[in-house]
Amino acid sequence: MGWFNTLMERRLFTRGVPLAILVLIVGAIAGGVAFGTTATCTNTATLSGSAFEIDTSANLKVNTTNCIDWLNDAGTAMRSGVQAKNDTPSGANDESFGQGTSEDNPAPTVVTGSIPPNKSDLKAFGVFTEQQFLELFWSRVQNPSGTTNMDFELNQKFCDGTATNCANNGTAKAPLYVTPKRTAGDKLITYDLSKGGTVPTISIRTWTGAQWGSATVISGGSNPDALGSVNTTTIPASETDGATGGLTTALGSQDPYTFGEAAINFDAIFGTGSCGTFGSAYLKSRSSDSFTAEIKDFVPPERVNISNCPSGLTTTATASATVGDPISDTAHLSSTGTPTGTITFHLYSDANCTNEVNTGLQPVTVNGNGDYNSGNYTPTAPGTYYWTASYSGDATHDPASTACGDANESSVVSKAAASITSSQSFYPNDSATVSANAGGTPTGSVKFTLYDGAGCTGNVLYDPAAVNLSGGTASTNNTSVAVSSSKTVYWKVEYSGDTSHNAASSCVENTQLTINNG
Repeated sequence: MGWFNTLMERRLFTRGVPLAILVLIVGAIAGGVAFGTTATCTNTATLSGSAFEIDTSANLKVNTTNCIDWLNDAGTAMRSGVQAKNDTPSGANDESFGQGTSEDNPAPTVVTGSIPPNKSDLKAFGVFTEQQFLELFWSRVQNPSGTTNMDFELNQKFCDGTATNCANNGTAKAPLYVTPKRTAGDKLITYDLSKGGTVPTISIRTWTGAQWGSATVISGGSNPDALGSVNTTTIPASETDGATGGLTTALGSQDPYTFGEAAINFDAIFGTGSCGTFGSAYLKSRSSDSFTAEIKDFVPPERVNISNCPSGLTTTATASATVGDPISDTAHLSSTGTPTGTITFHLYSDANCTNEVNTGLQPVTVNGNGDYNSGNYTPTAPGTYYWTASYSGDATHDPASTACGDANESSVVSKAAASITSSQSFYPNDSATVSANAGGTPTGSVKFTLYDGAGCTGNVLYDPAAVNLSGGTASTNNTSVAVSSSKTVYWKVEYSGDTSHNAASSCVENTQLTINNG
């Protein structure tokens, strides 16, 4: 089938690829979402690997703890991820197929007002996805007598009002385009209740390009790919009225044989090891066991995105940087349709991705395929850092994550480069010797003052207390005021005098010094 893409690595399916419908189904059930699992659901009325109850007498409520059904665990509303669609109520506006249209007709004729409230009059249908299973329900208006069969058609195209994507359903009283134009590989899931039976036969057919292929029965046997049931007792409105999830009108009370459900393994729909996508789904009714019999009522098609193709996610990180420079990661998201959701980036300081770095980076909002950057983080220490990225998935796309150690996901951070410069300086000091021809050795004190201007003018740089003479000499001990080695400074030296000697002063240039760095 041309629309199938063979998966080269089956390991991509180990997450449980969720199916989702863009309009018809809300949300995909995937890892981390709370719902029953095979390990904890003990109800035997489930497919192997599924936790969805297909009870012998079909209903919408959870009957066994840790299992799931159409209603939430409280039984008050549709379970999150379920949505359903009403048919147009019986009457002049109720669309149906007419003029002998059969399933093989690629452009079934649409008429209105031809279906009275009988066994073929549809009421609603719903869809849900659970890991790798598709669940379906149908509802009809009246308790039937005799045979009525239900067919769910899954098309790759959605009728958008153009001849490219739509079959020509036109009549004088109906719109020109209603149903999708079929493509080879489209699927028809048939739900047959022969002669008012209570155990449905679930089959699947594939559109060849000209007609539906032969039926493959997927229910029954020791390890079926499908399981179906119909209600054999009345379902009270109290157990359906919460079922509004997308319905204009709640289901209300369901008489016996007016509600049916089925669970189907994805492998039966897409084939083992393959993936594919549908863009439209709708429900039809037949009143005969014969597949070639006229089809009756239908619930108009809805745009969907049914796919088990995993989302593709790769990343490219900053390859190298130095301490003080930012690093980042860029995720490349590629999938069918228009993915939404978020991508969350994680950074680790070890190759096993066990020691996560607190980057403070926030999840990035996804709006379609493309490249999404983590934002910058600036490391404070050298080393090799390892990125991972996780895509959340959404109602129509599978979650995806990159593995620790994937190529292009490490950032090598080197030590920051260092440089050194020097600016030489010194602590200027001065000494004075006071001598006299008479009167003995001078005593008293000497006052030293350091200036930055010639002639001991300008700014005072250093002004210590006077120093007493000792043996006729005095000196400074400056260890606090430094000046550039290229600067010329000037000492003013003032002798106080004593009883035998007069005071004296001078201004002496302290010329620049040469410092040997060798």
